[in-house]
Amino acid sequence: MTDLASEPDRESPPVGVLLLESTYMDLPGGMGRADSFDFPVVQQFVPGAQTEVIASSRFAALEDGYVAAARTLRDSGVSLITANCGFSVAFQDSVASAVELPTMLSSLMLAPLLSRVFNGGLAVLTFSTADIDEARRATAGWPADLRPAIADVSGSAAWMAMRSRTRPELDYKRMEADLRDVAMTLCREHAPKAILVECTAMLPFESALHRWTNLPVFGITTFVHYLVERINGVRSADEIAVAVGAARG
Repeated sequence: MTDLASEPDRESPPVGVLLLESTYMDLPGGMGRADSFDFPVVQQFVPGAQTEVIASSRFAALEDGYVAAARTLRDSGVSLITANCGFSVAFQDSVASAVELPTMLSSLMLAPLLSRVFNGGLAVLTFSTADIDEARRATAGWPADLRPAIADVSGSAAWMAMRSRTRPELDYKRMEADLRDVAMTLCREHAPKAILVECTAMLPFESALHRWTNLPVFGITTFVHYLVERINGVRSADEIAVAVGAARG
């Protein structure tokens, strides 16, 4: 198993990113790409964390792997830990307790706040609606009465190709078209005021989602950037450019 790592910035500790072994999204904006971040990152694969396992009853068995991978990131000197699968929110409490660092494993944790901000008008785009189950809602901090409209890409063969255990040939154009259809149906049927993206593989299409729906779209990376600024101190554009350039070699 290979760990992908950038050199930590001397002034600001890097951010640790827990990755699925089936991290296949290669487009800019995907969390498997270090250049999707404006700061240095250290990326750590979680053993056994495949998409087809994440969306199954076998997911619970990955908890020890998530904790061990998070500890590896902690020991490398990261300042914050995040993850590239929203369903890993199931391990939010166990990972945070194990590393004692700021931890945000899923954008689903933003749902209660955004629902309040948009007066109940929040909708969620996800890889699989069934996997935003009661246990994950609870660990994400959702109150019992939070029931946003949720739509998924489970009917798209192009998106379901990501469940493969070996790297598939992803059809990005078909994925984009299918995501557009799902998003527009969601808007037509529920008229939301904002969209929260659970699946980080959708993040490369975040700007397109805003363009298609004319709605504010929220994903995990934007909030992680905000957290890093607050934790490490806001830096100038020149300081960010120097740090990122050093991290990318």
